Amino acid sequence: MITTIDHDHHRFRRGILSNFFSKKSVLNITPLIQEKLAILMERFEQASQEGVALDLTAAFCALTGDIVTHYTYGQSFNSLHEEDFKNNIRGGILELESTNHLNRFVPSLIPLLRYMPSWLVAYFKPATAAIMAEVTEYSQNALRKNSEQDLEKSKQTMVQALSSPAIPADERTLYRLQEEGMILLSGGTESPANALSVAAFYLADENSILERLRAELQPAMCNGNFVPLAELEQLPYLTGVVNEALRLSFGLISRPPRIAPDEVLVYREYDIPAGTPVGMSSYFMNMDPTIFPNPESFIPDRWILASERGENLTRFIATFGKGSRACIGMNLGYAELYFTIAAMAHRFKFELHETTQENIRAVRDRGLPFSKDGHWRVKAKVSKLAN
Repeated sequence: MITTIDHDHHRFRRGILSNFFSKKSVLNITPLIQEKLAILMERFEQASQEGVALDLTAAFCALTGDIVTHYTYGQSFNSLHEEDFKNNIRGGILELESTNHLNRFVPSLIPLLRYMPSWLVAYFKPATAAIMAEVTEYSQNALRKNSEQDLEKSKQTMVQALSSPAIPADERTLYRLQEEGMILLSGGTESPANALSVAAFYLADENSILERLRAELQPAMCNGNFVPLAELEQLPYLTGVVNEALRLSFGLISRPPRIAPDEVLVYREYDIPAGTPVGMSSYFMNMDPTIFPNPESFIPDRWILASERGENLTRFIATFGKGSRACIGMNLGYAELYFTIAAMAHRFKFELHETTQENIRAVRDRGLPFSKDGHWRVKAKVSKLAN
């Protein structure tokens, strides 16, 4: 779907899955999000008792990965239960990102993976081979089950919707399910985990942010009961933390092309001919100092002040993209951020370990933002807070 060029074809493919990511559907899977989040909080509590440092980015990837795999295939890959939060989705993404700059100029490298024998792929890219094997198995199961029974739409997983007999045959091939599955898993794992890593870093690095957020959360969460998403969304400082985490995590940082096929676009003194691909990185939009003064600083208050002035500052966040090609999983991403940030800020305090701001500073475009040392990573020791 994400690389489908033709507008009508893209709209058809997006339409198959759009209902899964509506606000209503995301609210319906709140129990799934809470179930996985509870496991993560247990792991944090265990780390607090043992006094060990955790790779929080790996932990967040395990959380978001387990949620999106369950939503896509009906069962999780259970990375949250792994000793080091081992996650083949994340491993596969890192292996592919390591050659992202080459793929951009030699795009024929990617199709080669499809025709290479599995043992050779496993030799060069073991995590990619592992996740592809899992995706292939689940896709084959979905094709087989859909040929045996006609499932109600309300009971379908995403892969079952993609392989439904109601879909044209050329749109539900095994290869198509593999490709769409990889996009759903990678997009639903790494980007929200990066945003959670940014939030965790600043909650640890600037104690005043944590204390103010805890004070706001306390009335709603003091009795330990579940707080609905709609209630969390009404908390202004939490919303500011969520928005700053999204702004400084950038999502997909590369420049996805957009084309106006029939009209000349005018940008300042330039006329851009019809049919010309135009791209802009989310980095430059989210870091625009004319919109976000002091853009490198994590300032939740900027969203509160903008709201008080009647300004809709969220329209300038490009992390999820914009328009008909915006990230289909936006509502799920917001829900994961609200629930997770609220839960960890209310219960835990983090002490950064072998981590500085440079570990979450975007200096390279590998599809996702990379620091000078490679993939983003936040490590910290966890201590439980008294409520």
